[in-house]
Amino acid sequence: RHFLVEPRLRDALRRDPSFSQAQVALAQWLDSNNRSGEASRLLDDAIKRQPDVALLRHARGLAMIRRGQREAALEELTEASRLQPANAHYRYVLAVALHDAAKRQAAVKQLEALLRIQPANRMARLTLIDFLTEMGRKSEAQKLRVELSLLNPGDPALAEDSAGGPPDT
Repeated sequence: RHFLVEPRLRDALRRDPSFSQAQVALAQWLDSNNRSGEASRLLDDAIKRQPDVALLRHARGLAMIRRGQREAALEELTEASRLQPANAHYRYVLAVALHDAAKRQAAVKQLEALLRIQPANRMARLTLIDFLTEMGRKSEAQKLRVELSLLNPGDPALAEDSAGGPPDT
């Protein structure tokens, strides 16, 4: 059935050229089948037609990361997060990408903003604990650990952390 993926996605796009989920799925499929140039053009064209669709910006940012285009990727991921500021996934991915680009303070700000929107977001909280610990901001990291223990008593990451190392994320 693998051979049906591309024709069915292209058919969906013929019916509705603004179907962004199909555009992203087709671009990912093309990319995974060594057709990165075609995937890139597909996303570029889709963004030209729909510049304010966060999903398209996010997908292009991830594709750029895979191609090693870090700065351009950060711009796209930032734009996706700006377009949908309440989207926890976009904000989290942006934070990790910023961290990987050695923009640690900006990464921390993204995670802090995410936790203001979703205080119980465990993944964001654990990642922020790691980032703060890595930056030597241990008292802030400890405060987040205490908050996590109140939100999620018995969290296994806290048990691992009690041995003295950072929680496993």
